Amino acid sequence: MGMFCMNCGTKLPDQAKFCFRCGARVPEGMDENGTAGQPADSAGSAAAPENAAAAAPEETVPAATAVENDQAVGQEPALPEVPGSHMVLLSKYHIDFPEPLALRRQLWRPFNMEGERRSRLVYDEIQEKIHTENYTDPAELAGDLTTVIFSHCGPSFTAALEVLIDHGVEVVSKDDLMEKTMKRFYETDLIKGLMEDKAEIARFLEQLGLEKEANKAHWQGGGFGISGAISGAVKAGMLNMAQDGLSALGRTITGNTYDGRARKFIRERLDRRDYPSICSNITENIISVWLVNEIVQILVEHGRLPAFSFATKEVKSRMANIDAMLKNGRYTKDMAMQAYCDCLPRTGSSLVVYRAMVELMPEAIPDVLEVADKQGDGLSLALALWHDWRQPGSLTFPDWVACLGIREGYAIKGPEMMAMLRYIFEQYPEGFADRKVLINGSNLTIPFYPELENISYYGFGENLQFDCDAIAPIDFAAKKIRFYHVHFAPPYAATESAQVENRKAEAQKALDGKDLEKAAAAYQAGADMGDAECMYRLGLVCRERQQPDEAAKWLQVAAEMGEADAAWEYFKMTGQKDGSTDYTYLLKAADAGHGKAGFRAGQLYEAGTGLPDGVDFDKAAVYYEKAAARGVEGAGEAVERVRKAAQTPAFQTILFKDYQKYKDADEDRALAYLRRCAARGHEEARRTLAAWDLKGVEKARESGDGTDWAAVCALYEEAASCGSPEGCYGLALLKESGKGTDCDKQGAASLFLQSAQAGYGPACVRMGQSYEGRNDPESAFQWYRKGAASHDSQACLHVGLCYAEGTGCEKDLAQARKYLSTALQDGIDEAAAPLSRVNLACGDACQADGRYEEALECYEEAAAGKNAEAMLKAARLRGNEELDGYDYTKAMAWYDAAAALQPETEETKKERICLKAAGSFAESLEYMQEKYDGMLEGTHYHLGDDISSGLLDNVMKAYGGKLEVEPSEIFLVCDAANALFWGKGKKGFLITKEGDVCTSQGEKESLNAFSGVHLDETHSLQSDTGFVFCTFADSDYGELDESFAEWLTEEVILSEDEYATAKACGVFEDEEEAAEEAEEETDGGDGEDLSEEEAEDSGCGAPLASASPTPHQPGEGPGREELRAFTEQLARQVGDRHYFLYCAPEIPPKKLTNALTSYAKNMDVDPADVLVLCDSTVRGSARDGSLLTWDRLISSSEGCFALKDMECLEPSTSNWTGHITAQPGNRKVLAVGKDKELTWFCEGLNRLLKR
Repeated sequence: MGMFCMNCGTKLPDQAKFCFRCGARVPEGMDENGTAGQPADSAGSAAAPENAAAAAPEETVPAATAVENDQAVGQEPALPEVPGSHMVLLSKYHIDFPEPLALRRQLWRPFNMEGERRSRLVYDEIQEKIHTENYTDPAELAGDLTTVIFSHCGPSFTAALEVLIDHGVEVVSKDDLMEKTMKRFYETDLIKGLMEDKAEIARFLEQLGLEKEANKAHWQGGGFGISGAISGAVKAGMLNMAQDGLSALGRTITGNTYDGRARKFIRERLDRRDYPSICSNITENIISVWLVNEIVQILVEHGRLPAFSFATKEVKSRMANIDAMLKNGRYTKDMAMQAYCDCLPRTGSSLVVYRAMVELMPEAIPDVLEVADKQGDGLSLALALWHDWRQPGSLTFPDWVACLGIREGYAIKGPEMMAMLRYIFEQYPEGFADRKVLINGSNLTIPFYPELENISYYGFGENLQFDCDAIAPIDFAAKKIRFYHVHFAPPYAATESAQVENRKAEAQKALDGKDLEKAAAAYQAGADMGDAECMYRLGLVCRERQQPDEAAKWLQVAAEMGEADAAWEYFKMTGQKDGSTDYTYLLKAADAGHGKAGFRAGQLYEAGTGLPDGVDFDKAAVYYEKAAARGVEGAGEAVERVRKAAQTPAFQTILFKDYQKYKDADEDRALAYLRRCAARGHEEARRTLAAWDLKGVEKARESGDGTDWAAVCALYEEAASCGSPEGCYGLALLKESGKGTDCDKQGAASLFLQSAQAGYGPACVRMGQSYEGRNDPESAFQWYRKGAASHDSQACLHVGLCYAEGTGCEKDLAQARKYLSTALQDGIDEAAAPLSRVNLACGDACQADGRYEEALECYEEAAAGKNAEAMLKAARLRGNEELDGYDYTKAMAWYDAAAALQPETEETKKERICLKAAGSFAESLEYMQEKYDGMLEGTHYHLGDDISSGLLDNVMKAYGGKLEVEPSEIFLVCDAANALFWGKGKKGFLITKEGDVCTSQGEKESLNAFSGVHLDETHSLQSDTGFVFCTFADSDYGELDESFAEWLTEEVILSEDEYATAKACGVFEDEEEAAEEAEEETDGGDGEDLSEEEAEDSGCGAPLASASPTPHQPGEGPGREELRAFTEQLARQVGDRHYFLYCAPEIPPKKLTNALTSYAKNMDVDPADVLVLCDSTVRGSARDGSLLTWDRLISSSEGCFALKDMECLEPSTSNWTGHITAQPGNRKVLAVGKDKELTWFCEGLNRLLKR
């Protein structure tokens, strides 16, 4: 009993494991009724097809299991097999295609090949014939494109109908296929886009027409042109119409007319697409995809083709895994190739698999192309591979190829590319009609395909041959097969040689019979087989037949291929042109061994006439020798003559001039002349060549690909042969190490000595070290000094060390310092430490002799070498005010540098403190600036030249001028205003060069009064005595403000301990004596009182009260004199600022009137009694605020306050919710923000109230 496939119902042989029609696995245990005795393996069952259509290579469709043929031989009968279902690559990698897939591939193959071919023809035709500038209607363009596409697709519809009929389906017509295809075609982006263009163009033209009609309406009935209409409109005052007319005139002049705008819009719409590419792709889809899918679907529906589906997505993942396993070594190439073969039957994207196979094993390309051809992918794959493999850019054509007039062709680099090209030539002859194959390589064997006719091969390299198994002669002439500079490998090599000899014999026979035409044909056949002699003979025959152009062509080609006689004949034929002689082919003939050409070339170089470089006796000798070897008469004597001339100084000069001629334009040519000149002993040439060699060594060592030591050795050898000491030294190092040459210690020692005797510094150091090793310091010193004489830095180091220690010479610190300094300046870091010691010793010696400037120079040089002891000694000299080199900043810098290297001793600490105490504030501030200026940049603090003029002006106006500070005295400004533009510098403090601190609150104090500065928790910068420099806003405070306080204390202010230390060391003795003398002079010993004028001058400048002022009684409030003095003092503090306060008698009358007529209207205030007016209004009307009179304070918000009842007035402390408050009673006098003017007012009034 037979079994049946559960998937497609096909009857199967007994014991079958797979369905030979659909490829489905047969479940184990299936009985004769076709039912399984146990559940089938789900992994082996065929999936239900989701898309029965044939999949194009790029499509991805659901998976079905591939056929696995694991039957044992002899156990089952052979299954029916579709041709192409089993393929083998490289005789070892097997590919099994299930019958359903093989059937589809057979059906699809001709359509795919035709689609690939037709798509390219459509591309060429559209690019050549259809140009968008010829179209204004997109529908017309769409029609022409459709015509081109379907004219090429038409035969495929006929073929599709024949396929259906062959498979027994006769219910579908060609029109049915066309109708379904056209529906899909109308849905393409091409047709949709063109229809959208048509609609947009129509809409644009409609709008343009409306605009045109509207403009035309302006000029109807005028009977004149646009210019006249404009003129008339202007005269009539119709300005808008005139403007419209001008616009129209402008469009006419510039070409931007209505027609022009329409054409431009149409062009922009239609030129957006690449029509050749789009139509090419559509053509391929119609033939290879849409039509085939329709055929397959019909055949499946009628039961003429089994269903099948791909597993493209799974295959993609599988291939990614194969690549990963190849890279990590888990897969060998064999395993990967077989895995690719297993993937191929399961994917619709077969080109991806083929390309992976080719990339893995390029040698498999012929077999892969055969498989692809059977499956219908051959042409697509071949064209894709050709695109991937072809050489980019242009080729360099050999001269003989150019002589044949060949300018382009298909370049190949190996047999794989020839296999691709062969397939393309066969399957797509229309696209590759000009069959010129350029074999661009050497030592290659290329497969020869006899079936390829009308083809020419040109070998661009050497040792190129064809691989051909045939032995019987091939009629190359009949097949129009030509090959040049490439020959056949055995076994056909002997046949090829015999064919060429037969052609020569035929030609000679024809010549004997005076049949030049037949001789030319025979030689032509031999020439087309690449034989140079046949080319030469063909050239002679053509010349005899009065065909000079053909004769010249073949003589030139033969000459380029090395045929000496051809070169000589071509020179005689074409050498003389336009009165000048071209010696190119004369020299080719001479180089190839032609006797007469050699003698003529010798004469040419001996005379130098007509040559760009003139006389060259060496070359003349070479060519005369060639001629002599050929037995040319007189050549031997000529050799002797030119050899003697080549040894003269005159010829050396000629060679060196030739070098100079080409040194900038042609380095290789110049170098050849230079070497020849140097070899003859020309001194300048020897020096120049040695310098070039040494430069070449530098380049070789700088190369990032590894140093070629053999090449470096050759350059050093040449430099040494030219007498270069550096060349000798470099070659010695290589011989010593064995790099690039054999190890030769003895030869290296000889070269070291030779280089040192010539005064080369490194060699002298090497010799000195050698003598040091022999315990001969005197000789070593002499070698070192010889090297130092050539300014070698290492030699200078050793000489300096010898002088410093007295090794091999007398100890001389001055000489040691000189040589060690030179070495250090040249970058020898080893000289730093000994130079520092030498400088220290020299400094001590100079100081002992009273030469302090020299001592200071030595100490500071030693200090630069990180010598702490030298730093301290330099600091002491720099800090000595009695010496010319006094410099407080440098002294402190040296103290700090020494402290950074070693712990500070108590003695050193005292020295530094005493220097700080003795220095002026200007000096200490300058040092702080130098030390920290970079860190203070962009902060609140501005020092020295960093204080801008604008900031300084603001500071002086705000508080500097009032505190009687001169701008030139200011050294530091702290800007705490937190203002972006206006108000900068109006809040903060300044420090003068004399150490005075002036704050924006109007306070002034000397830094001498402080022992330190700190930043408290309220962000106030204040001294230990409570003096407030300034207070920073919360948003404007930073860590640098704390650091500034530390730096100011550390570098400028003396702490109590520092003061005590300095005083104990007697730093202040002179100042105390001067102070005592000044006090004695001031007292004068007479105890007299100061006059009123003297008292006024000695104080703040304010007039004093009378000698016996009326005492103020408690409970009566401040007296008039006190209030007058307070008002005057407040006026000075406010100055011209006037943010809030105006003091009598400078109160503006209008403000006073507004105050008296508003909030003070019912207070019975005499304008003459108003001492201070406070204006708290925004616009300055003074209708809100307060007035101070002799006995009361009048507020716009709280009324009147008697001064006699007030204890104090508290200023506002907030910028936003502040109030001035009167005590007792906590009464709010005025709602106003925090301000220094109001603070001055409150503080000054409080002093009066407390008395």
